Amino acid sequence: MKHNTKNHNNIKLKHKSINNLIDLIIINYNSTIILNKLLKSTEKIEEIINKIIIFDNNSKDIEKIKAKNSKIILIKNKKNIGFGKAINKAIKQSETTHFILINPDSKIIQKKSIKKLIKIVKINNKIGIAGGKITYNKNRNEKLLAAHRKPNFFHALFNFTILRKIFPNNFFVKNFWYQQKNIKKISEVDCLNGSFMIIQKKAFNDVGGFDSNFFLYFEDIDLCNRIKKINYKIIYDPNVKTYHYGGYSNKSNKHIDLKNWYKSRKYYFQKSFPFPLNYIIKIIFNMEEKSIKITQKIKQIIIKIIKNESSHN
Repeated sequence: MKHNTKNHNNIKLKHKSINNLIDLIIINYNSTIILNKLLKSTEKIEEIINKIIIFDNNSKDIEKIKAKNSKIILIKNKKNIGFGKAINKAIKQSETTHFILINPDSKIIQKKSIKKLIKIVKINNKIGIAGGKITYNKNRNEKLLAAHRKPNFFHALFNFTILRKIFPNNFFVKNFWYQQKNIKKISEVDCLNGSFMIIQKKAFNDVGGFDSNFFLYFEDIDLCNRIKKINYKIIYDPNVKTYHYGGYSNKSNKHIDLKNWYKSRKYYFQKSFPFPLNYIIKIIFNMEEKSIKITQKIKQIIIKIIKNESSHN
């Protein structure tokens, strides 16, 4: 089902040209209740929005959507095709030179800074992607790290394996995230978190959009890599802030969520690293996954034994 009305008479910009407007793309999966909060927050930038394109990946709760805004296009897909592939389909409905990609479990909290950043990226055609600071709603002081370097072998080892939990403050974790250095002004970075991005459509199309081999996770890093490779800039503006509630679409099945993360992690580093580094990291990832599975089985056995003993007593 598509819900859309092409009446933009209420737009208050002095120039009503579509070049002054921007489309929003939201990929929804079982996050409709929190999505409604995002839609409410888009009223802050209503005057610069052309369309709000919602691509729903066969959510169970999509009927709860409050799609009263005439700018909303709701696309109901019959199955969950993943994040990147859904964006590639949704963008076909977009008319503007740039689009905002934002997660359904996010919330726009500012007006002036976002509008300013949109203006900057529209003027400078060498900017491929722009983003800003992401804050957890539960604690305004807790930041979701949003800008980082292109992962190298040591980042893969210490930031994308269980070693991060064992050594949370190791050098390679700190080196990976730009925010550790407290960026105070608009800066060029390697990669941005995909929960909030302002993307130039030409740059996006020049690299063929998201790699649909990623069902979920790592597709944002891969996109940034490919866009930078063809000499576009990725910029981070610390003055732009959004809230991110986090993980709503995956709360129902954490097992599948972890499975997708493992699969995307392996694919990303196989794709991005040269031989033999990609082969070495693949072996490390496989060993980690097997050891975690064995540990989980041992825990299940121990829990079962304890329950049996307690029932006999």
